Amino acid sequence: VHRQSQYQLAFDQIQLVHEPPAWYRGGIRQFLAQVRHDSGEAEHISQLEVRPERLASAFKLDPWVEEVVKVAYTPGRISVDLRFRQPVAWVKLADRQQRIVDGQGRVLPSEDVDVEPLGALLKITGEGLTAPADPRPGVVWKSKSSGGEIEQVDERIVAAGRLAHFLTQQGRVDDTKARGALRMIEIIVPKEVSDFEDRGLFVLNAEGAEFCWGKAPGSERPREPSAEEKWQVLRRWEETTPTRTLADGDYWAFSRKGLYQECPHRNPSHRPREGGPTAPRKPAASGNQEDSG
Repeated sequence: VHRQSQYQLAFDQIQLVHEPPAWYRGGIRQFLAQVRHDSGEAEHISQLEVRPERLASAFKLDPWVEEVVKVAYTPGRISVDLRFRQPVAWVKLADRQQRIVDGQGRVLPSEDVDVEPLGALLKITGEGLTAPADPRPGVVWKSKSSGGEIEQVDERIVAAGRLAHFLTQQGRVDDTKARGALRMIEIIVPKEVSDFEDRGLFVLNAEGAEFCWGKAPGSERPREPSAEEKWQVLRRWEETTPTRTLADGDYWAFSRKGLYQECPHRNPSHRPREGGPTAPRKPAASGNQEDSG
């Protein structure tokens, strides 16, 4: 009885509560075909033997699936409610290749993405960035250990992915439509882990101004402004600081009082400009004050 056609449902007839996003190449049929292929499921499912937990596991294997919310079935119908992962940035590699990541720093299959409907993504850059040690889609970005053997999560890429996710949320994207200075185009990760642990991430806006952002959203140090507080500081800075670009090598940094101009130059003739009401000057970090402009 289980094998009779009236009790069989083709895998590609599974209904998705939310279809793959418009930027996913191939649409729902291609997605279901890929899920079936990767999970090893049969072309047809016996409606008398539907096991929701097995179907959920099949979908969880797909790198684009962030969560299987629910699997429901009635006679002649199976529906699956999914949450899809969202690309947030391209990681630019030293060999001029690039990989796409989500807000958790997971590697996603670039070949599945139609760039035009997806729109512009942030770039994640850094000196000497190399391809992930484990290139499998859906896996958090990993790098080789200093000994070159053990794979470990690259916290720099994970942090950059989280920041890219924060910057690409709808409310902040809406801010950038009317305020070009708030449009961040690049996240820069330090080459050295010690530098990353000390200063965190840098960001570059569409006007060419550079900011020391600090730690990723949710990982701020005590007394460091939260990501949302930094965004509000940026909004005030954009409104009150008419001249926002600095001399080469200088950058803006955050404090709870606002943005200040950081000047790492050793040249005593270099003098940084005042940054406006929300950008007071502040000496360089402890141990580097002799480098202030």
